[in-house]
Order: sequence, then C-alpha cells, then structure tokens
Amino acid sequence: MYKRAITLAALTGIPIMMATGQIASASSSPRAGQPDAGVSRAASAARARLPGPLRAAPFQPKFAAPTVSSPTVPHYSDKFSHAAKTYTYISVGTDPRTSTATTTVPVTFIPVKLVDAGGGFTFPTKAIKWTTGSALFHNSAKTGGTQYGDATLRSSYWSDVKAHGAKWHVRLGSPATTALRTIRVPGNQGTDTLDTNGDVVMIINDNWFASTLAKIAASLSAKNLVVFQTYDAVGCSNFTNVNTCGTGGFHSATTSSSGTHTFAWASWMEPGVFGAMSANTAAISHEVAEWLNDPFVNDVVPRWSVPSEPQYGCSKFFEVGDPLVGHVFTVGGWHFQDEANFSWFARQSPSIGFMGRYSYRGTFKTFSKSC
Repeated sequence: MYKRAITLAALTGIPIMMATGQIASASSSPRAGQPDAGVSRAASAARARLPGPLRAAPFQPKFAAPTVSSPTVPHYSDKFSHAAKTYTYISVGTDPRTSTATTTVPVTFIPVKLVDAGGGFTFPTKAIKWTTGSALFHNSAKTGGTQYGDATLRSSYWSDVKAHGAKWHVRLGSPATTALRTIRVPGNQGTDTLDTNGDVVMIINDNWFASTLAKIAASLSAKNLVVFQTYDAVGCSNFTNVNTCGTGGFHSATTSSSGTHTFAWASWMEPGVFGAMSANTAAISHEVAEWLNDPFVNDVVPRWSVPSEPQYGCSKFFEVGDPLVGHVFTVGGWHFQDEANFSWFARQSPSIGFMGRYSYRGTFKTFSKSC
C-alpha cells in the first residue's frame, strides 16, 4: 500500500529549508570521511551536473488493501476528536495512554547498490556501518538515553507516558544487515548524473522503484520492519525531467498472503544533492519517525499546511516529518530531524508533549493551522 509513501520527497534545497523563522541546530554535514569508497565517479559522459540542490517532488503511490492482515508489526489503534469530527489512527507499539510495555520491532536492513545501463551506480559502503551504528538503533544521551525514534514518540505522548511511570518504549531491534544487494535500473527507469559537487547521483522513477522494493519486502517476514538504504539516489516522477526529481525516501506497506509488510527506503545523501541539512541520516530519520506513527500509511488527521513546505499543499496525513524538513540536529556527527508531535496534528491545547512542546525539538510553538 503505497498509499502515500512519505514524501521525503520533502527533502528540499536549503532556500526552502532555511526560510525565515525556521531553526536548524546542525552544522554542515561532516564531509571529511564521507563513505565514497566504491562509489563510481565516472557518470556517463553525456550526463550534466545538476543545476543546484534538488527540490521536493511529493510522491504518493498506492499498494496494499486498506485492511491490515496478520502477521505484521505490533500496533495499536486510537482516536481523537477535533471540530466535531473523529479521527482514527494506527501506530507502532502499545497504546501509551494505557500501557507500560516496551515494544521491540525486529529490523532487516538491506543496503542497495543501484546499477544503471551506463554503469554508474550508488554504493553505500561505510554509510551502512554509520547508519546501523547511529542513534536510530542505539541509545544516545542526546536523545534522552534511548533511540531517536523512541525518543520522538515518548516526547510526543509525554503526559501519558509520564503518568504511567515513564516506562513505555517502542524500540528498533539490532538490525540484521544483509549483504549488499544490487538492483539494476532499466534504461527507461533511471540514469546517473552529477550533483553540484561532482558526485554521482542516480535518478530513478518513483513508481518503478517503489514496486521493486515492495516485492522484496513482501518476501521477508511481515513481523520485521524492512529498511532499504541507497547512496545518493533520488526518486522522480519522470527521470528524464530533473525538475520532477525530489524523493529522498519513503515508507509504505504492502499486503500479501503472508501478512502486511511494512518497509522504508532512504538514501544516505551527500550535501550536494539536497543541501547540507538533508545529508547523511536526515532522510532515514524522517522515515523511521513517520513509520513509527503511521506504519500502514493510512492515518488521517485535520488538514494542515506549513508555508515553508509548500510541496505538501493542504495535507491530511499523519506524517510527523513532513512539516519540519530541514530542521535538524546532530548526534554523533549525523543529522536527525525534528518531528511534529501528536498534539500539533490533533490541535490540542495544551500539548501533551514533553514540556508542552508541539515538536520533539520545540520548533513548533503551537498546533497546526487549518487550510
């Protein structure tokens, strides 16, 4: 069900991300030591360099049936009301309003090398170790002594979590990393080009890539979150027109006879693709946080819009990363995104978030505006 894969298509260029009023506490992406070993520097001679950092191009494909089949990842359903309308949502774990449980979801981590007809490719070498060794999967003092995703969830529902002794958690298991997987990109589905720094970037058609990954995810255990990582790969609605390229990651679900499988894809990005604030782990942090809140990509909330993120228009989706693309902080030298809290979407006042916040890092000072 690619009901609307997170559009981390929302990975916009710095002019959008650093609009007036936004804050980003991160420094530039740590360029020294970036994992370029094994990355082809010889894009086809006919390939031009990108004119600048790519802009967002929201991607909302569709896959699975609206019903969730077992087995799948542990989840709960709850609801809230706003303006005389009731909204139901499904999130990973147990209900923080009533539970003190710790949920741990197994993870299958699949690094992907993309090879096109011309031989250009992206190859996540050291990025694999840096990602799986990051705060996405390990506790960090900068994220409250727990994993990044768990920290954002606990912050979002803090009043309820605290009321039950602050014992509630939703963690990712230690990732089972597979061997590097090669996916060949047909000539009519993608090609290689160069970013502003001269690094090779693979641009691929969104729907083809999404379908390819969904088939792989459906062959694995539905009880696991499947995470795909590429290197400097960007999705497009039409790769022959670079102006349609802007997807840096997504999460989705697909239902088969073996259950409902959830998965996420994100690229480890060099700064020349989307700008420094969207480099390295920024995309995957966005996707993990959104998967935790909306694993089956079917949660609907009151319509919202954010002037600094025009690519989402007037959105009705419970996607916690979309309103805050570019608002990042660093943990261990890598970028992690701020995420909108539940109360921002539910328009609750006061917020039930940590310290009354409307986002994990406190970027939002009040709840969302209607549109």
